Amino acid sequence: MNTLLSLFLLFLNHSLHQDVYYQITQFVYEHLEEMDNYSMTALADACHTSTVTIKKWMELFGLDNYKRFKERLRDTSLIRLAQIDARCQKVRSEQLVEKIRLLSGKKAINQDMFLAAIDQLLEDLAEACHVYLCKATFPLALSLSFVEDMRLLGKRIYFKQIGFRAEFEQLKTDDLIILVTVTGRILSQNKSYFLKLYRSPAKKAIMTQNEILHTFYLFDTYVPLFGEDDNENENLILLTVFQLIKYRYFMKMRNINR
Repeated sequence: MNTLLSLFLLFLNHSLHQDVYYQITQFVYEHLEEMDNYSMTALADACHTSTVTIKKWMELFGLDNYKRFKERLRDTSLIRLAQIDARCQKVRSEQLVEKIRLLSGKKAINQDMFLAAIDQLLEDLAEACHVYLCKATFPLALSLSFVEDMRLLGKRIYFKQIGFRAEFEQLKTDDLIILVTVTGRILSQNKSYFLKLYRSPAKKAIMTQNEILHTFYLFDTYVPLFGEDDNENENLILLTVFQLIKYRYFMKMRNINR
């Protein structure tokens, strides 16, 4: 069963129109930690709408009253955070890198260089005001759990589907775009979209198998996706890379807060 936060992400990612329901969902996503302090009237005021509209919005997610909404949001978030903590205790970076190597069929992976690239991406994430994950439809679906968990860890990540709404000119230098293009096909199939992304003022990271693409277009951060082609194993590699990013982000946070 989906958590309430994952339903919000699905709604935000698949809405064709940024109507009032979209705006309410985005506000809650962005102010997740503060929602316990918002009454229904305060939420309506913050979203420039009415309590009647808030009630209709809750019905979209199967909720019949505001108290239940706040309880479910709080409870599912706490459960998910406990799961993240428990799972991170059972894994190590070296295990995840070895899993990626086995899935890719590589004889060896330079672990130090790969983890250095991951840590550079973590620095980019920590410094960014807004983070946008740009991928095709299916890879975006694979990243839903990752984006949900990162939000619970305090980092807001937004979806941008390749080829849809190429609105990059409004981004700022303290924003971050993470482009995931496994084989680099974006350059041949969506070149105009790619160039708008590349020319935006935001900081840019790329995750790809295509070293030529990274060499020709100078991204701020490059995370290699090991493998030879776009296949089912590559989907598993991508999931494992997301797991590695989340694990190392979580461990850095825990060490800072000690």
